[in-house]
Amino acid sequence: MVILRFLFFPFTFLFVLITEIRNFLYWRGILKSSSFDIPVIVIGNLSVGGTGKSPMTEYLVDRLKNQHSMAVLSRGYKRKTKGYHEVGTKDSSDQCGDEPLQLKKRHPEITVAVESNRVQGIIQIVNNHPDTDLILLDDAYQHRALKAGMNLVLTDFKKPFFTDFVLPTGNLRELRKNINRADAVIVTKSPSSLGNESKDLFLKSLRKYFEKPVFFSSISYLPPIALMDSDVRNFKNKTVLLVTGIADPTPLENHLNTIAKKVVPLRFPDHHSFQPADLIKIEKAYLGLGDKEALICTTEKDSMRFLSMDIQSLELLKKLPFCVQKISVHIHEEEHFKKLIDEYLNSNAGNRSISQEQDETKS
Repeated sequence: MVILRFLFFPFTFLFVLITEIRNFLYWRGILKSSSFDIPVIVIGNLSVGGTGKSPMTEYLVDRLKNQHSMAVLSRGYKRKTKGYHEVGTKDSSDQCGDEPLQLKKRHPEITVAVESNRVQGIIQIVNNHPDTDLILLDDAYQHRALKAGMNLVLTDFKKPFFTDFVLPTGNLRELRKNINRADAVIVTKSPSSLGNESKDLFLKSLRKYFEKPVFFSSISYLPPIALMDSDVRNFKNKTVLLVTGIADPTPLENHLNTIAKKVVPLRFPDHHSFQPADLIKIEKAYLGLGDKEALICTTEKDSMRFLSMDIQSLELLKKLPFCVQKISVHIHEEEHFKKLIDEYLNSNAGNRSISQEQDETKS
């Protein structure tokens, strides 16, 4: 696979040319960026795949929802609907995507909406909910038609942007240098016991591209919950069939290997739409473990797609010991991070107007 990617290296130059021309047009003001007077925070990245945007969005919602009338706007990746849609707790993942549905179920009191055109999405949110005073955008760093008030860019500790290449050779959506549009970088999936020496070594490479604030974060694993009607149990000394449809299940596999007797991974593609045939495959794999005490584990994001299946499939799910592993984010330099966010919010409480302006940041 790696060799095949490098065969496409000539196409990388074409991809870079297109993205850099587009960035230049926004920088020169030939293409206009729309901005809003209310605070708009983007949680994005330079790369494709899972860097942990959803858990980070959850962290910010938990941190800010009691002080603000907030909304979260997402593209709604792999949804089967078009245009603007406000997510309800009884929606299916086909209507809005798994991540927005997960967020709405966790936080039913906030507005969660999906719209591929982020500017139109914000306008619609403000029109529908005039009291909105903060909007978070999931995965909109490359959406240059919108000029956000704050850009938080995430990079994976084990797969940082500064070791990667632009598509299709690597996984970057644009050149490494374009990290400079961000206001802060959050290094995700860091070891919880990461020491200062390891941080300094990481920062030495990162600082070649970025001089603004950098924060390290780790994943915390919460107690598992039942997917349907199965008993809620922990995974200690159990055989676990781990069923995932996410970009990188390795951290979860590693976590379970520290507590379970045995972990058998069953991987599906990222954002996989589970079908009845998949359940048959899962049931066969579970029975093949030959352990009546074994459990099936899946991620909270995957659970949104499982629970959106047809009635017959849900009946089969009830018969299987499915548990959901929920996670949260811990930011190592939390007080400094909270101060950065609060300073931005306190200085940007506006009047919900929209304007078009030239991008002041050279790409």
